[in-house]
Amino acid sequence: MVLGTKAMEVKWLERVEFGQPEQQRESSLKYQTRSVACYPDGRGYALGSVEGRVAMEVVDLQPEAQAGKYAFKCHRRVEEGKGEVVHPVHAITYHHGHGTFATGGGDGIRQV
Repeated sequence: MVLGTKAMEVKWLERVEFGQPEQQRESSLKYQTRSVACYPDGRGYALGSVEGRVAMEVVDLQPEAQAGKYAFKCHRRVEEGKGEVVHPVHAITYHHGHGTFATGGGDGIRQV
């Protein structure tokens, strides 16, 4: 289980029980976490934020594994007279059979 907190922390729990999480780290995103989803294989998680960005994180703390994490922008569009309008990422979900994922944003659009 992965928890995103209002204090910009992410907590990874291997098993649900009272006590300390297996891992606790600062979010790699600059702004508040809005959505969280675990990879289907359990090796990592995706964080969606209010800034229209998704971070793909890995649980393994080895430098080789950490090199595989990345972030990208989504749920944005340019509007005349306003410039770039950014929408939060409200949902992230995985398709277990195909290994793909989709995000749902405050702009009412889903992106695969």
